[in-house]
This record gives sequence, C-alpha cells and structure tokens, in this order.
Amino acid sequence: MMKLKQSERSAQRKEKLIDTALELFSSRGYNGTTVKEIAKEAGVTDGLIYHYFSSKEELLHAILAKHNFLEDVQRILYFHDELPVDETLHRLGERLFELMVNKSSFIIMVFGESQRNQIMAEKLKGLIDKGVATLGNFLEKRADYGEIKSLDYTSLARHFIGSLFIYFMTYGKSCTEKDHKIYLKTLIQALCEGIIKK
Repeated sequence: MMKLKQSERSAQRKEKLIDTALELFSSRGYNGTTVKEIAKEAGVTDGLIYHYFSSKEELLHAILAKHNFLEDVQRILYFHDELPVDETLHRLGERLFELMVNKSSFIIMVFGESQRNQIMAEKLKGLIDKGVATLGNFLEKRADYGEIKSLDYTSLARHFIGSLFIYFMTYGKSCTEKDHKIYLKTLIQALCEGIIKK
C-alpha cells in the first residue's frame, strides 16, 4: 500500500474533523458539542483540532463552506442555460433533492442551529440569498428572452427554493423517491403554467 504524503494525511485529517463536527452538531447541537467531544469522536487530541481550526466557530464555518449547495445551483443554471426554463428547474430541483438526501445531517444542523444561533442564522441567510440571487438572475434573463412573464424574480426564486427545502424538512424521510419526483414535477408545472408566456 502506498504511503500518503504528509500534506495528504493532513488534508484527510482536516476533512475528518469537519465531517465529525457536522455529525455531532447535527445530533447534539452546536452549543451542546465540545471541542473535546469532536476530538474524541475523530480519534485525535484536543490540541490537534486547534492546529487546523482556531475555534469551534471556525470549524462551523468550514462545515458551511464544504457542504453548502451554492456551487451546484450555479453550475446547473450555467451549464443548462440552453434548455427550456422548466427543464432547467427540473434538473436543479432533482440535484437539490439529491444533495438534501445525501447531506441530511447538514440540513438538520443548519436549519436547527439557525433557530438557536445568530451566527448560523446569518450564515444560512447569506447562503440562501446567494442561491436566490443566482436563480433570480437566471429567471430575469429568461424574461429578457421572452420565455417567461415579467415578475419579481427574487420572490419567484425564493418560492421555488423555499418550497423544496420546506417539503424536504417535512417529508424528506417519510416519503419515497417517487413521492419526491411527483412533488417536484407538480411544483414546476404549477410554477411554469403561471409564468410562461402562451
């Protein structure tokens, strides 16, 4: 077996600390988790955590940077720009559902902590605002092309993204993949019938 370089081992250790902290913050809450517990769960000393992160708050920021969905939203809207608006929204919705399923600990942590922690609430709002702005700009461009009606695109983007997250938080674990697909199809159909020019 090939030995990892020191830099690779260091990067792996840092990733492990981020992922361990995410799981603990998700299950116990940010305030209910100590650096000592993160270190123990990750199998390292307390001091090693401070080698990578100056504080528990910096570790929280690293989790947000690694696991947020913003790049995926931007990538889908950029690379599928040639598709009709409903198909692009469908691809975006499918990807967001996939990420929410695969990163459910992140969703639980972020939305749960944002109710108790002002720092998290501000970070979450910042991420959502960037996603909304990206989608809003995409929709505005489609209106400029004459594909959709002239509306408040920020509100429209909030409606789409908010609907998906609320649905997932409410039904994500109890519904099947088929249910998710039906919900997404219905949401996009209702949205597009209201905004697409006939």
